[in-house]
Amino acid sequence: MSQSNNQLQLFQSIGQLIVEDGEAVRLLLSKFGIKVNSDKVKDLSRAVLYGIDKKGKQFHYKLAALLLSQRADYLKTTHSAYDSFADGGLGLVAGMIGSVANLVGAKQQKQLQQQQARSAILSQALAFKKAEQDRLLLEKQRQLNTKKKINLTKTAISMAL
Repeated sequence: MSQSNNQLQLFQSIGQLIVEDGEAVRLLLSKFGIKVNSDKVKDLSRAVLYGIDKKGKQFHYKLAALLLSQRADYLKTTHSAYDSFADGGLGLVAGMIGSVANLVGAKQQKQLQQQQARSAILSQALAFKKAEQDRLLLEKQRQLNTKKKINLTKTAISMAL
């Protein structure tokens, strides 16, 4: 898997983490003195990228630990594409986070990389939210269909009696 694919997977995982456990992300950011004024995915993602860029290896390791602890079960059971990411361990994930920080050294390149990272995080977060909404809608439809079948069965039984 190429480095850019690994980075994309990393950004996608960060996006899903923000959606699923924004409070844990906010707590991590606050431990490193990074203040976020809202719980919007956009603001949290910017703050995480700032932390990756400015807060160094300690932040990288803490973020990696959070990603692995919060995401491991989901990653292993839902997305085989993430297996290498999840199985890589703390050092690998922290190294991936560090490589992102190292890539954004020059100002122009830094702005472009941060925009691409924000886009990847936001698109994954939105896709995850949509998938969750679709899943809930499907579940509700299944429940309605089950109720209809039960009512039809009750009606048929009462008519037969």
